[in-house]
Amino acid sequence: FAEDLTSYGWINDFINKMIKIGVEALLAAIIGGIAWIALIRVIAASMHGEKLPPIQALKDGTTMLPMFIVTAIIFYVLIIIGLVLFVIPGIILAIWFAFWQFSFVLRGHGAISALIYSKKLVDDNFLRVSLNILGITVIMLILNYYAIDLIASKIALQVAEEGAFTYTIVNAILVGSGRLFEGLRIIFLLTLFMDLENKS
Repeated sequence: FAEDLTSYGWINDFINKMIKIGVEALLAAIIGGIAWIALIRVIAASMHGEKLPPIQALKDGTTMLPMFIVTAIIFYVLIIIGLVLFVIPGIILAIWFAFWQFSFVLRGHGAISALIYSKKLVDDNFLRVSLNILGITVIMLILNYYAIDLIASKIALQVAEEGAFTYTIVNAILVGSGRLFEGLRIIFLLTLFMDLENKS
């Protein structure tokens, strides 16, 4: 793309690499955002005894994606600012706004109102929510980054030696499949979200 942008080959290579990384990250964010919204919608529907077709959930994800991204940017900017200023405000903001995704996807709140709604739910239950989020985060870290990665690596080593193309493909597929455990986090937090709504 940027082969002839400058007269320096190394600069052109660097620009090419940054463009490639940027495009890959953008595509991953778009696909991941749509999938995350769809997953929340399907799980929420099944928890209410309803059946939401996956195609409909993906259509909903596509429609909701732009404002979902705006809300996510606001959320992460606030968390980063809180963490940069002092660690504690960042943690407090992360707990207050922990349910913004459900507020947006399931209750139809806009960017700022999803954050405010989440904070309202958490305010009277801050310690309970904090401990629940800490617990599920530790469990998911152990599952995702230790157990699944270790199992995937061991199975991939049975197929090919480490570093080989086949090993990389098999390992990536197994690790990606293992990330389905993220559904557990959604179910856990969604149950907590609905319980907080019932008590408010």
